[in-house]
Amino acid sequence: MSMKDSQMEYGKILEDAYKIYLDGSVEITDTMVLRLVGEKDTYKITGTPSNNNHFLHHHKVVVQKQRKPIKLGV
Repeated sequence: MSMKDSQMEYGKILEDAYKIYLDGSVEITDTMVLRLVGEKDTYKITGTPSNNNHFLHHHKVVVQKQRKPIKLGV
């Protein structure tokens, strides 16, 4: 996520923030912690996931990398 996008959306610059897009069939809430396949880092969801249904059904989610990865049960 660029500094400009972060400033416009949250009123401040978020470090290590990323926009990700998930398939619309995935159930996601703003309290979830995510880990991307093949990574050790964990990410918390910032804000509320939004549903974008323009052409493809998907969720737009802004995540922020956590300073200390947490252990996730999988």
